[in-house]
Amino acid sequence: MKLKKILIIIAVLVILLFPIKRTYKDGGTKEYSAILYKVIKWHTIDENYESGFYEATDFHIFPTNFHTLDYYRKIMPYDLYILNSDKTEKIRAQIGSYSWCKVDVDNNVIQTCETALAVDPPEIKYKNSLTIKKNEKIYHENNMDVTKIEVYKDKQVYKELGYIKREKSIRLNLNEGEYIIVIHAKYDEGTVWYSFKVNIE
Repeated sequence: MKLKKILIIIAVLVILLFPIKRTYKDGGTKEYSAILYKVIKWHTIDENYESGFYEATDFHIFPTNFHTLDYYRKIMPYDLYILNSDKTEKIRAQIGSYSWCKVDVDNNVIQTCETALAVDPPEIKYKNSLTIKKNEKIYHENNMDVTKIEVYKDKQVYKELGYIKREKSIRLNLNEGEYIIVIHAKYDEGTVWYSFKVNIE
């Protein structure tokens, strides 16, 4: 009788604890799902990291372990691509500090919001820069409310630039040299600043 009880307990534990493995095509994220827990080993393509991947391990226990993978994904603002004046070249801006939520079609928050603080724009390692002629415009395609545009030179704020809302453009009325442009933006999901490097010829 005792042996039978022990075998039943072992069988129940195996059922509750045995994970089913799944690998995703997002860069190689692995998910181990059991009735009592879920382990996610993130390995997603992300150019914001030097390795080119976001890597982390999450552990979720019952009853918070039954959501799809998208529910657990790191809440991040939208990517922003900056285009040159004739829109033949573009670079991806770095995502800086943000406060971001997941919202439904009616803009109701459906998940806990994320807040992240980044280093100051001059301390970010920029892989690429955009070369622009003096007084030319740069463009973006995101639907966002631009609240401020700062220019950094020699590691400090040098000046602010104006924004042409109807064109989604910024005129770079700057002298020759290298600058960091910081765009402060608002979306329905939250606020974020983006930064990127330009060379003015």
